[in-house]
Amino acid sequence: MKKLLFRILTIAAIANLNSCKTDMDHIEFASDSGGCGSFVVFKMNYENNMGVAVMGSREQLNLSKEEQTFDLSKTSSDILHVEIVKYIKLVSAYYCDDVAGDEIEDLWTSTSGKVKIQIMQDFEDGLSIWDRIYIITVKIENIVLENSKGDKIKIDYLDFNNVRVGFLPG
Repeated sequence: MKKLLFRILTIAAIANLNSCKTDMDHIEFASDSGGCGSFVVFKMNYENNMGVAVMGSREQLNLSKEEQTFDLSKTSSDILHVEIVKYIKLVSAYYCDDVAGDEIEDLWTSTSGKVKIQIMQDFEDGLSIWDRIYIITVKIENIVLENSKGDKIKIDYLDFNNVRVGFLPG
């Protein structure tokens, strides 16, 4: 009887672990994208407790109106990376807000994959840094992200279409 009970509990525990992994494999992000800065583009999940973001430096990546493809395994994370952040509570402030304080439950950062970036509408020359608003489209493909525990998430494809960036939060 003890062996049977042990087997049932073991099977239940394994099923519970597998369901946790499945939840992370099926994250769905809203279709709306936000953005700001040199560039940050992001989307939130429907529960509003997770976000995926692509962050990069327009200048260091030498972005243009031609679509460019970057391999994250060969590009410094200082100038381009993808991350997923899971918050303990609902997110009240995210990447493009000066108000901090949302407690992070987990953070996954990109280790590989492709990012395609294209400036759709550029700003005019001669504008101050505060007025350099432009529109970009970012597509991410086969992105592998890993957290500090070694757990991985893969995003097959996600796009951030015609996102207004360039403005500085504040």
